[in-house]
Amino acid sequence: MLLLLLLFYLGNLYSSAKLSSDEEPVIADDFRGREIWLLLFSMVLLIGSSHYLVNSACDLARTFGCSKWLIGATIITAGTSLPELTTSIVATIRGNSGISIGNLIGSNIFNALGILGLAGIVRDMQIEPSDPISLLVYPAMVAIALLFLRTEWKLTRRKGIVLVLLGIARWVYSIVYNNRFGTLLPHLR
Repeated sequence: MLLLLLLFYLGNLYSSAKLSSDEEPVIADDFRGREIWLLLFSMVLLIGSSHYLVNSACDLARTFGCSKWLIGATIITAGTSLPELTTSIVATIRGNSGISIGNLIGSNIFNALGILGLAGIVRDMQIEPSDPISLLVYPAMVAIALLFLRTEWKLTRRKGIVLVLLGIARWVYSIVYNNRFGTLLPHLR
């Protein structure tokens, strides 16, 4: 169902896509076969490095006696978000905030529908009894971001700071809340 929702979203997005009046269509006159090989090589590196990322994260969790959820919610999340963060910051600095916002919104939709959907197809997953709060906080944070954007569809620095602080607060709360059950850092209980 998640993958079907993603396909519906992508189809809807594609059918409604229009260039704004100030954008010129991109025509690749200098396209070479080299780009295809670079793409394939990059994909192989990405798949190989993700294997090592998961194994290293599991080893860290075992070494420090904390749960894999904590490692996933911190180290892996930060590591997989760095390319998005870099892209968004560079796009914003260059005055292309549309790329930045599209990247962030599209990434979250793709993660929630595509990644979770594919992972569910590969293997049944179970959420730990202490984790549903995290799942409820996610739509609340999206609602807050939309509330901030509804005023002339602008995100000011002040609103951005509030969103960053809310994100940090969610991480801290999630770690503290889950640690009450001894599932994250049992040696600190």
